[in-house]
Amino acid sequence: MMPSVIAPAAVLAVLGVAVGDARADKPYASGGVVEVGGQAQVGFSSLSTEIEGSDQSSDTNTTTIRLQPVIGYFVAPRLEIFGGLLLAWTNASPDAGDDTTTTGLGALVGAGYYVPAGPVFLGPRAQVAYTHQKRSEGEDDQTRSGPLVQVAGALRVPFAFGGLLDLAAILEYDKEGLDQNGDTVGDISTVRFGAEFGFFIFF
Repeated sequence: MMPSVIAPAAVLAVLGVAVGDARADKPYASGGVVEVGGQAQVGFSSLSTEIEGSDQSSDTNTTTIRLQPVIGYFVAPRLEIFGGLLLAWTNASPDAGDDTTTTGLGALVGAGYYVPAGPVFLGPRAQVAYTHQKRSEGEDDQTRSGPLVQVAGALRVPFAFGGLLDLAAILEYDKEGLDQNGDTVGDISTVRFGAEFGFFIFF
């Protein structure tokens, strides 16, 4: 799951349109404020491999989509706790051989601290998730399960109607146990760096 920027967050933006005539009851990041929405990521990559001394080459195109719907609550001014789901889908399509499809599902909890800087808010946040992924390639199946830790630096832009735009640079680490066709074969550790954005409503 390679993090990048996404367009499916437009789906979340529909929530903002639905409340376009509403006004936030409290200033953003004040105690008692609730926010609902989420982050989304999409990635596209192309890998080309050439074998030295051979005329053969192979190309693989990969698409990754990840959605993270969450609900948050400011337990104190600037300090938010949140929880939600993590949904992911990846498809790798080589020019020779079977496509590889990976689906993932997880649950997450985290906290953030956001400091006002003029009309925007800046701050760190961190979250911990437990994820389960299934990878299918032809008749070969793999499953991966384990914890995922993410830290981020976020820029949040609140709007008067109660909407919020979230932009963040993220760093992730996960370590998952790998099972192949029912047999445990080892562990996989991954470090990722990327960007994400999301949309929320707050009240």
